[in-house]
Amino acid sequence: MTVTEDLNNSFFAQIEKQKIFSTPTFSNAECHVCVRNGFDIFLSIGNVIRACQLSNESGNYGILNIDINAFNIKSMVLNPSGTMLAAVGDSSICLFTLPQTIDINLVKQSHSYGIEGLEGRKIKKVLWHPAMPLDAGLVILTEDSHIILYNVTTSTEVPQLTIDLNEFLNFKGQATEKGKVRCTHQQVEQLHENASKILGTINNKFPSTSIMEVAADTGLKARAIKHYQYILTYEESS
Repeated sequence: MTVTEDLNNSFFAQIEKQKIFSTPTFSNAECHVCVRNGFDIFLSIGNVIRACQLSNESGNYGILNIDINAFNIKSMVLNPSGTMLAAVGDSSICLFTLPQTIDINLVKQSHSYGIEGLEGRKIKKVLWHPAMPLDAGLVILTEDSHIILYNVTTSTEVPQLTIDLNEFLNFKGQATEKGKVRCTHQQVEQLHENASKILGTINNKFPSTSIMEVAADTGLKARAIKHYQYILTYEESS
């Protein structure tokens, strides 16, 4: 019996019933998940983002499309206040403004903007500046060691600041590289076992709790969904 079957009729089984996790399956496309306020789920599949508010009724989800210069999403980053979502590709970023309430009309309620001025640079890391007004400071680290800052309320085309780390002696010649983790099949199975234990522990603590009640714990929700995504991926590839 799989871990998913063990958790049937539980908090995690309720997550599975959410339509946002319906086909295509995780094995068919690169997927990423982020959570806002413990209730709103954003799931990227290829170059499309699904979004929904968790509910016991397993309702429909809204869609965010990257229509112009479409690219496969490699990561998603919410700003601290949850008003903007950055969809990050290899060398492109699409920024979405988000409404307070997520529903099937999401595509009509949000706006998208392409981040310009990257000049084809490969993106290493994206985060939001914690001290910018309105949580509107988007910081990008490129693989050729440039830090680029945008105040997206002012412009998504002209950076507010660009720093070439190669000009500093401490960084000169130290171009960033994408890392790869090498591991054995035994290590992967051990990771799967550890994730299963975490899910089981949480499930035992909340054996009959409604998904809406547990969702009030943002940290718990985010970790549960990430572990759930991993287990689905592992079991479908086994």
